[in-house]
Amino acid sequence: RDQLTASCGGLWQCTAGCDAMYGYGLRPAPHRFVAVSFGELSVVMFRTAHASAADIISTAKGVEAEIIKSTVRDDVQQLALEKAQSELGLHTDFASLAGAVHEDLNKTCGGGWQCLAGLGVHYGCWVSMAPEAWLDVKYGELHMVMFRTSRHCSQSEIIDSAQTEQPIVRKTTLTKGQQTRAIQAALKMFGEHARFGDVAKAIREDFIGEYGGVWHVIIAVAEHAGFSVWPANEGYLNVLFGEIEMILFKAYTNWF
Repeated sequence: RDQLTASCGGLWQCTAGCDAMYGYGLRPAPHRFVAVSFGELSVVMFRTAHASAADIISTAKGVEAEIIKSTVRDDVQQLALEKAQSELGLHTDFASLAGAVHEDLNKTCGGGWQCLAGLGVHYGCWVSMAPEAWLDVKYGELHMVMFRTSRHCSQSEIIDSAQTEQPIVRKTTLTKGQQTRAIQAALKMFGEHARFGDVAKAIREDFIGEYGGVWHVIIAVAEHAGFSVWPANEGYLNVLFGEIEMILFKAYTNWF
């Protein structure tokens, strides 16, 4: 019993007796039962179905993730799995584990993410979510669901929430100074305007006034956005502010 508990985690039990005078009625955890005979000696080893959250999380640290269902992009899936794995060694209860993963995803993938964690055999959920924003994964007995809620807010509400988010640069060919100016201009305009078009126009005018040339700015809700542009060399920035995705680029004008 002590060796099983130390090496496998959880609440293991062990009984032994003469096979001819032996019987048992047990309720072990799924896939956690073994009965073996050594001549007349019978040995039964099993893990009880109600291990503590700390034991389940501790055991999950050494288990490879089993993806039950995923609709997220490959890069988001990889990031979510890395965040979940990194938090397993830091928590001893389901609520704090889910809360930490929730905060990690909101910081790195934009706002609106939720996380559920619990014992897989006693687990079920039914939620409304955004498209391509569902990841259902198991680590042994630990079951985790990460999903992004489908929000239907006004532009002003989304802009207000974006002001408190840490900007995440997804791709850029701007200089460091231009990138800093673009992010600062966006945060400033979020505080002055309530519509995406007005924010984009103000940032565009700022860049034309400062750097010359023909600049364009696109502001959209990231989960409903798609872009294909042809920028000039060293004239492109893709950045997230929570749910807002911003594309800033200098038009390619040298066609001939």
